Amino acid sequence: MMLPPFMPSPTPPTPWLVFYDADCGLCRNSRSTFERLDAKGLLTWLPIAQFEAYQQAWALPQQPTEGLLRQLHLFYVPFHGGTPQVYQGIAAIAQLLQALGGLWQLVGWGLQRPPLRWLATPVYAWVAGNRHRLSAVLAQWR
Repeated sequence: MMLPPFMPSPTPPTPWLVFYDADCGLCRNSRSTFERLDAKGLLTWLPIAQFEAYQQAWALPQQPTEGLLRQLHLFYVPFHGGTPQVYQGIAAIAQLLQALGGLWQLVGWGLQRPPLRWLATPVYAWVAGNRHRLSAVLAQWR
């Protein structure tokens, strides 16, 4: 029996949509951490594998699959119209932290400015590029 194709709701549940690699243990752990910090429920976490369905349903800017797999993608979709904004990599992490508010907002603000941005960008790129190896190492420690 064939399953019907995945169909998202007509509108996003929250304005902040986070697309992540659900096959990556480090990515799933990061999601869990952010969900614990997101007391207001501002973030919606979605698997990259279903990006095309969400992109069509919610008129998100197109993104190549390899780009989505390379780094975290955060979309801000205004509820009252407007153009969705896309943040990638360390810029996505900074925006996520700012959306959480409180002291996290200050950390996110700092990640967007030199010299912290200069330091965080290559560290993020290295972690993202090695996330499957890091996931395997972290799994051994549990």
